[in-house]
Formats: sequence, C-alpha cells, structure tokens
Amino acid sequence: MRYINIENRGEVKVMSLKKWADKNRMYLKLEEDKPLKCKYIKYEEFVDKANDDKGKIRYFLEVNGNEKILESQSIALAELMSGVNFGAVIVITRRGTGRQTTYEVNDASGQVDKDN
Repeated sequence: MRYINIENRGEVKVMSLKKWADKNRMYLKLEEDKPLKCKYIKYEEFVDKANDDKGKIRYFLEVNGNEKILESQSIALAELMSGVNFGAVIVITRRGTGRQTTYEVNDASGQVDKDN
C-alpha cells in the first residue's frame, strides 16, 4: 500500500491513496452491499448527452462533511428518494448490478422505503 503525506497545521498525517481519492472524489460510486450514510441535500434532473440523451438524476449528498454527487437513471431509486425530505440523514445500500440492481434507503430512525 502506498501512502501520501498530508500537512495539516504543522502536523504530518499519513493517508492511503485510496482514502485520499475517496475524500476528494466529487462523484460517488455506491459499492455493492456497502451502506452509505449521508445527508440528502437536493437533486436535479439532467440529460446525459454521452448516453443517448437519456434523463438522469443527480443526487447531492453530504458525506463526512463533504458534498458529493450520485448520478443515476434508476426509476426505483428515484421513487425511494421521493419519500425522503431534504436535510434528512439517510443510509443508501445498492445490491446487484446492471438491470438486477436494487436499492434500499433508510433514515436514521428506521426504514424509509425498500425496493425488492
């Protein structure tokens, strides 16, 4: 494993390149079966010119104090997120790949909704 040095107020901190990349990446990629705790900020619809002009949603989420973007064209995820209020702290979990992908969205106190 390679490390980089990050200077912070005179201290030198060692951080793996993976952690550095995750911290500084603007776009999120949900790993399968790995829940992501975040704060739901807002969403916007856009047309993906690189993907046959299909409509997609950009979800703006706060993760560990940093604003991140999750892009998806999943109708199921949009339906789940429609039940979440802006500012809510949620947990998003992705399962499966391709057309077999499903999502689960929970709030801090319990389940918001689930797509089976």
